[in-house]
Amino acid sequence: MQRLGLRPQPLGIFPLPASYLVLPPTADAEATLAALMRGTVPAELPTIWRFYALAFAGDSAAALAALQGDHSLEAHYNRFVLSGDPADYALLTERAEGDLALLGAIAAYTLGLLDAPPAADIADSELAAFALMTQAAFAIEQQRIDDAEAILAEAATHARPASPLLAAQLLVTRADLRSEQRGAR
Repeated sequence: MQRLGLRPQPLGIFPLPASYLVLPPTADAEATLAALMRGTVPAELPTIWRFYALAFAGDSAAALAALQGDHSLEAHYNRFVLSGDPADYALLTERAEGDLALLGAIAAYTLGLLDAPPAADIADSELAAFALMTQAAFAIEQQRIDDAEAILAEAATHARPASPLLAAQLLVTRADLRSEQRGAR
């Protein structure tokens, strides 16, 4: 199975579209990645991550331009997230396996190209949590609130070791959902 070259990924931590983007591996990025995993975007990112800074700043067009010329699967996935183009997703599904195929399906579901989110059974850690987060949103849409609460708890368990911030966000979402449905206790 094809795994991402850099783990953990700051999935689900930041607002869209950055929340869905994948960072490619690069040398000497441990401190920068650690800051991102804590929810902080450093002023300086590795050059190869310029697209991420641009997307975080809300400039999706410039982020797409920064990815031009990069023919990696990660870049193809990131272009799909930024463009939302169904043709980009079709090409991604032809080439991607494992982690990127899962993330592509999550993005496609979020963008309305798929009717249901993918299963999280091939993923681990923050990737499993990210997939489960999407399944919880689907359960909420279907008014299966008890299922959504259980899925969010499972997602937080997967996220906690690699992405404590994502785990905390998932637990807050679960608590908010419970409060809305049952009232504060």
